Amino acid sequence: MSWVQRLYETYEKNASQAGRAASELVLLPICHSTQQAQITIVLNHLGEFLRAAVVPLPDCRTIIPCTERSGSRGGTKPVNHPLCDKLQYVAGDFLDFGGVVTSGFARQPTEPHGMYLADLGAWCESDYSHPKVSAVHKYVSKGTVVGDLVRYGTLHVDASGKLLDAWNGEPNAIVPDIFQVLRTLKQQDAFIRWAVEFPGDPQTQLWKDEAVYESWIKFYTSGQANRGLCYVIGDEVELALFHPAKLRHDGDSAKLISANDKQGFTFRGRFLDDVQAAGVSFEVTQKAHNALRWLIQKQAFQTSGLVILTWATGGEDVPDPLMDIYGLSQMTDESAASDVGYTAEDFARELRRSILGYRQQLGSTDGIMIIILDAATPGRMSIRLYREMIPAEFLARIEHWHESTAWTHTYRSRRWSKTLSKVLPKEYVSAPSPVDMVDAIYGHRLDGSLRKTAIERLVRCIVDNEPIPRDMVQSVVYRAANPAAMEPWEWNKTLTIACSMYRKFRETEGYSLALEVDRRSRDYLYGRLLALADSIEEWALSESGEQRQTNAIRLMQRFSERPFSTWKVIELSLAPYKARLGNRGRRRVNEISEVMALFETEDFISDKQLSGEFLLGYHCQRQALWKTAKVDGEPADN
Repeated sequence: MSWVQRLYETYEKNASQAGRAASELVLLPICHSTQQAQITIVLNHLGEFLRAAVVPLPDCRTIIPCTERSGSRGGTKPVNHPLCDKLQYVAGDFLDFGGVVTSGFARQPTEPHGMYLADLGAWCESDYSHPKVSAVHKYVSKGTVVGDLVRYGTLHVDASGKLLDAWNGEPNAIVPDIFQVLRTLKQQDAFIRWAVEFPGDPQTQLWKDEAVYESWIKFYTSGQANRGLCYVIGDEVELALFHPAKLRHDGDSAKLISANDKQGFTFRGRFLDDVQAAGVSFEVTQKAHNALRWLIQKQAFQTSGLVILTWATGGEDVPDPLMDIYGLSQMTDESAASDVGYTAEDFARELRRSILGYRQQLGSTDGIMIIILDAATPGRMSIRLYREMIPAEFLARIEHWHESTAWTHTYRSRRWSKTLSKVLPKEYVSAPSPVDMVDAIYGHRLDGSLRKTAIERLVRCIVDNEPIPRDMVQSVVYRAANPAAMEPWEWNKTLTIACSMYRKFRETEGYSLALEVDRRSRDYLYGRLLALADSIEEWALSESGEQRQTNAIRLMQRFSERPFSTWKVIELSLAPYKARLGNRGRRRVNEISEVMALFETEDFISDKQLSGEFLLGYHCQRQALWKTAKVDGEPADN
């Protein structure tokens, strides 16, 4: 239950922001949820209908009061919300206009409206009633909601006076607003929210009125009577019977805490009832889940239902494990200009500055939490990873990851760029994002579930300081050694990411980002030879205006599997290109001889398969050749 406690503490430290929406980002008050509304009905203080409006899609997210049951409702007889809800609940004349209730209410179709009126009436008759809510109750008691909306032109009926299921007007006619916002839903599924105009009160919108929030919270919590031991705070308090859903988005039904299986073995065999298995107070679970929902909207990474969230209880900015150096530096210094990361020295300086900035911000923080969530089924959310670390340890692991995985890249991803106007350099040093790593390892067409698992495995490497899994390294090396299977831009991206991952995997070798002319390992030297052969042929082809892959690139996969026998083929094919370049290519030809002289004889004649180290030698040699291209008279953009 430590994750619940940490989320509860986060809510308490940020409680002043509860109910104050900034666009769609809002920390919900307890006993409240969110829903997408389609219609706003405006009343006066006497509970009389004034007007109605279709809610535009950007403004549809609405804070509504809810109960434990309605906050996680589902099934054939969904429980009503106490104030804002669908037409089958709020409209007494719903059936008169052809409305069809949910299947569970088929025998008693008036039951949804009756339940809604009873709950709203109990609130209005309590000591915690609010005059605006009373105005709503007075209006819905008249049973004219659908009729008023039809007369006002908000809803539309057919010739028999029944609500239209879909717009069937002329092809060129303007589609009414209600059908544009409902999309695949029917008119009878429209969700209603309320506004009440009171003299002297500028706040008419009940979903933004903090006094209405407080009125409902006091009324609902006053009726709690299920006392027991809360496992989080350790006190005898009112326990929650149901726990909130809608964690990732408004339509999310997956729950982290649930025990509604009375027949199976969710808790039977170990506990007598579900409260013994997970006793959490109503206030704690409401605040913890609201804090989690707020943090996910605010700063979590999401893909295919997977959520990766890193946070501090005080709300301070924390480095995201999925960020590269640009995302990391922007968090602490937005003025980090476009020259960040041109070289390894610039990268190291920017990394130290970023980590120092985070260290100063997080100095008073109790800890940093990392949680990974995913829905095992549509109704069950699972915690795939949860870690708590002190800030110093977490920052040290982030810094170590970036240092040990850094490489020179050119794919210029804007994935983590907060400022779209920021111009990234053509060549920069950074640790690649785990998301880009997964694309390089498996390709862009990876299945959603496998993609989520791969990202999770890489995040574990960062936060737990573990080596990158061998199978991932082997996969990315294999793909990088097969350029014929990819577009040039994708292969260049895969190549540099493969170098990053192999450098991290063989961290003890201490590979440099620049060319190591004194490194005599067989695989590294063979990679250098391939880059030199590729450079000579590419140079000669550019002289004659030809645009095609070089023999070195075409045979790269075969070269990685049988380097000695393939090198003989590549070297023999270089003869016409050497002749075409003449004396201008002498420097490259001499470099090939110099690299071959560094081999041990047994290593050179061995046809043993190359490891990923040959990619490091290839890329470093290629980078070094590009920097000397102008000296030889070779085109600099080859």
